[in-house]
Amino acid sequence: MLVHGLLKPRTVKVGDKRLEKRQRSECGNGCAGWTWDENHGITTIRRVDPIPIQEKTTLALEGAGTPL
Repeated sequence: MLVHGLLKPRTVKVGDKRLEKRQRSECGNGCAGWTWDENHGITTIRRVDPIPIQEKTTLALEGAGTPL
């Protein structure tokens, strides 16, 4: 998932699970976590385990609206 239009988040959570911040070079397409592209202001969030479509899921980007 790509999120743009916000500042760099302090924390990213899916449900009650906090995701690790990763470097783009270590993540590729197959790791769970999130990355920040400061050149384009984009947060990329990756999950490797599926979430059933019937399950309500909350995505939280904390601190993404405050100055760095």
